[in-house]
Amino acid sequence: MVNKNTRNQCSKGSRQRLHTASLLQRSLPQASTGSPLEAPWKPTGAASSSRVIHLAELLAETSQVSHDLFDHPNASRAHQMPSHGVAKSVLFADLDHRSHAGIAPPSAAGSNAAALEGVKANAHGDLVAFLSALGVNCGMVLFGILVISILRRQVPTMYQYRRRNFQRLKSQSVATTDTIITEKVDDQDSAVTRQSVFGWVVENYAKSFETIEMEAGLDHALHVMYLQVASRWCVLVGVPLVAILCPLHFFCGGDAAGDDRLSHVGFGNVEQGSWVCWVHAVLVWYVVIVTESLIHRSQKDFVPVRIQWLKEMPSPNATTILVQDIPDELKTRNALTKFFDVGVFGQKSVKQVDFVKNLDSLIHWKANVDDAKKQGQMDKLANAERQYSQLRAELHESEDINSSSAFVTFHNRREAAIAYKLLKEDDQDGIRADLPPDPSEVIWTSLQADKEMQPLKELGGYFAIFLLFWGFMPMVVFIQSVASLESLEKISFFKTIVTDLPAVAAMWDGLVASLALSTAMSMLPMFLMLIFSSCFVARAEVDRQHRLQVWYFNFLVIFVLLATAIGSSIISTGKELLEQPFSAPALLAKNMPASTHFYLKFIPLQMAAYITVGMRNGQLAKYLFFKSMYGCETAKELAEPEDQNFLGLGSRGARATLQLVTVITFCQLSPLISILGYMNFNVVRMVHTWLFTEVENRKPDSGGMFWVTQLYETQQGLFLFVLLMSGVLAQRAGNPGPGILAASSFVPLGWAYQSFKRRFRWQHLQVEDIIDDGMDQNKAKITMRTPTRSSYRQPELPEHDNEVQNAASGMRTKLRLC
Repeated sequence: MVNKNTRNQCSKGSRQRLHTASLLQRSLPQASTGSPLEAPWKPTGAASSSRVIHLAELLAETSQVSHDLFDHPNASRAHQMPSHGVAKSVLFADLDHRSHAGIAPPSAAGSNAAALEGVKANAHGDLVAFLSALGVNCGMVLFGILVISILRRQVPTMYQYRRRNFQRLKSQSVATTDTIITEKVDDQDSAVTRQSVFGWVVENYAKSFETIEMEAGLDHALHVMYLQVASRWCVLVGVPLVAILCPLHFFCGGDAAGDDRLSHVGFGNVEQGSWVCWVHAVLVWYVVIVTESLIHRSQKDFVPVRIQWLKEMPSPNATTILVQDIPDELKTRNALTKFFDVGVFGQKSVKQVDFVKNLDSLIHWKANVDDAKKQGQMDKLANAERQYSQLRAELHESEDINSSSAFVTFHNRREAAIAYKLLKEDDQDGIRADLPPDPSEVIWTSLQADKEMQPLKELGGYFAIFLLFWGFMPMVVFIQSVASLESLEKISFFKTIVTDLPAVAAMWDGLVASLALSTAMSMLPMFLMLIFSSCFVARAEVDRQHRLQVWYFNFLVIFVLLATAIGSSIISTGKELLEQPFSAPALLAKNMPASTHFYLKFIPLQMAAYITVGMRNGQLAKYLFFKSMYGCETAKELAEPEDQNFLGLGSRGARATLQLVTVITFCQLSPLISILGYMNFNVVRMVHTWLFTEVENRKPDSGGMFWVTQLYETQQGLFLFVLLMSGVLAQRAGNPGPGILAASSFVPLGWAYQSFKRRFRWQHLQVEDIIDDGMDQNKAKITMRTPTRSSYRQPELPEHDNEVQNAASGMRTKLRLC
C-alpha cells in the first residue's frame, strides 16, 4: 500500500511512479461500489493490454493530470480496499480519468446514444459552463424583450394587430370569430402607443384565463393555464426540495462528487449507503401526491369550462355528428335517415344528411371556369359554366359517389348527444360517430379516403414514422459534429478562442450540445406532419395538430430525456427490457443520473428559444417585403400565419410537457432544475400570452383536447420519475429499504392515473347537461362562436336545396326540356 508518509519520504525521481500507483488504487473503490453515476466499462483482450500500456505512459508524462486525480476525494478510503493486479487497476484508472473529463469510454465511443446527441456526463468544470450558459440565455431573454418592445412601437401592424382589433370589437359590442377586421390600419394608432415600452410584459403576464379565452380561444387559454400549473408545481414541489435536499447533499452527502462542484448540491454528492437516501424515498411520495393532486384539481377546474364551451357551440355544430365507416347498405340519404329515425329513436329525428362525396370532376370544371374568366374567353366561359352548373346539380343528387363518411344533423342537441354516445369511437367494430369540427375547417379530401385502402395507407404511415425514428440519430450527429469545438477548432479563429479564451470555450461547450439537440428536434414536426397529411384520416387541421402533439412528445422523451438510458443500441436495450422487464429501474439508474448537468443547461436554453421565436423574424421579413408592394393590410395577411408545424399548438404543447416532465424527472437528482423550470415557464407564459392575444391569427379550437393530453403525458412522466428514483435508491442506499419505499408510490400513482380516466367526463355533453336549443344568445360572451356555414354540405355543392332546384330549373329551361 502507498500511504501519505511513504509519499513524503520518496525521492523526486520516483515521485511520478508513486503518483501513478496511488491513482490506480484510488480508482478501485469507485469501481467496486457500482455507483449509478458511472457507466461500467470492461475492455478485454489485446485492446486491453495496449490501452494499459498507453495509459501508463500517458500518466507518467502528464504530471498535472496526475496531480488533479491525486487529490480525488476517494483517496482517503484507498487503504480499505484489497490489493489488485496492476492491469486491472490501470483499466479502472482510465475509466475514472475519462469520467472526470466527460469522455465516453472507448468501447462506447461513437455508439452511445447520449454521446452522439452531445449529452455529456457530469464532470469537473461543469459549474463554469452552466453559469456561462445561464448568463447567456438570460441575457438573450432580456435582449429579446427589448427588441420586441421596440418592434411593438415601430411595427404595431405586426406586433399588436389583434390587440387593436379586439379593442374595436369590444367598443362596438360585436361578436365575431374573425381574427382580422377589414378596416384600414393606421400604424400610428394613438391607443396603442399610449402603453409604456415594457408595459406589455406585465400586462400579458397578468392576463386572466377568461381574457385569454375571449381573445384567443379555449385551447390557447388552456395552454397558458398549463404553463401556470407547471410554475405552480415548481413552487409547491421544487422549492421544498431545494430547501431540504440541497443542504443535505452539500453537508451530509459524503462529498462523493469530489471536484465536480456543481454536483455538491445534487444527488451525485451522496455516497454509497448514506442515510440521505431515506429522505429521498420519503420525498418521492411527496412529489407523487402533490403532483397528482395538482393535476386532478386542474382537471376539475377545466371540466365546467369545457361544458360551457360545448353549450355555446352554435348550430349546425351542436346538432351534428360525423358518422364514419358506414356500410354499403346505408350509403344513401334515405337509408341512413331511416337508420336513425326508425332504428335508433323510433321517431323522426334527422334533419339533414350530407355524405362526403368525391368531387374531383366538379373541381376540374370549376378550374376551367376560373381559367376562362382570367383569359377573357367568353364562349369558353359560357360552356364551362353550363357544364359546371349541370354537373354540380347532378353530383348533389347522385348517391353513387357517396363515401363511407357523412354528417348527420338532428333537430335538437339531445338527439345528437344520444346518437354520439351510442356510436362513439370507443366502438371500433362498425359504424362509429365523432364530434364534428366547424364546417369551414373540415378536410374533405381526408374524409373521402377509401375504406379498404386506408388501413394500408396507415400501415405505410407507421412504417414512415419508424424510418424517421431510425433516421433521427444521424441528423443529430451531423448537427453536433458541425457545431462542436473539435470540428470548429480546425478554423484558426475558433482555435484561438479555445487556446486564449477558455471561458468562451466553456460557454460554447455549455450551449452547443443543447442547441444542436434543440435544432434537430425542431425539424421533426415538419416530417411528422407530412406523414400525417399523406397517410392518416383527419377531420380537421386540429386533429393533425393533436396527433403531432402525441407523436412529437414521444420522440422528445426518447431522444432528449431517455438518451442516456438507451445506451449503445436501441435494439439491445429494447431486447433487454423485453427479457427482463423489472430491470428498467436499474437501466435508468445506470446512466441518467450522470447527465443532470446537461439538463440544467438545456432548460434555460428553452427560454432563449421562446423569446427568439417571439421576435417573429420570418414574419417581419415577409411583411416588410410585401409592404413595399401592397401596403400594410395586405402585407400583414400575406405574412401570416407562422409555421404551423413547429409553432402550432401541437408542437408547442409537446415541448411544454417535455420541459415539465424533465423538471419532474430530475427534481431530486438535481433540485436546482426546479428553479430553472420556474424561470422558463414564466417566460414562456408571458411570450405565448402576448402572441396568442395580440399577434397571431386566431386558430381553430378543439375545446381542450390538447390540455387533457398534456395532463395525461405529465402523469406518464411521473411514472418515469418513480421508476428512476427507485432504481437510483436501490443502488445507492446500500440496502433495499429506500428503493422499496420509493417504488411503493406506484400504488397511489397508478390509482390516481386510472381515477383520472374514470372521474372526469369532458368529451361531450351529458344528457342532463343539455339545454334547450333556444339558448339566450344575448347572454353569450363576445367569443360566442357563430356558424361559418349553415350546413355540412361540401362547399363545391349548393349549400341549400332550393339552390339545387333553381339550378335544375334553369338548366331545363336552357335545354328546353319544359
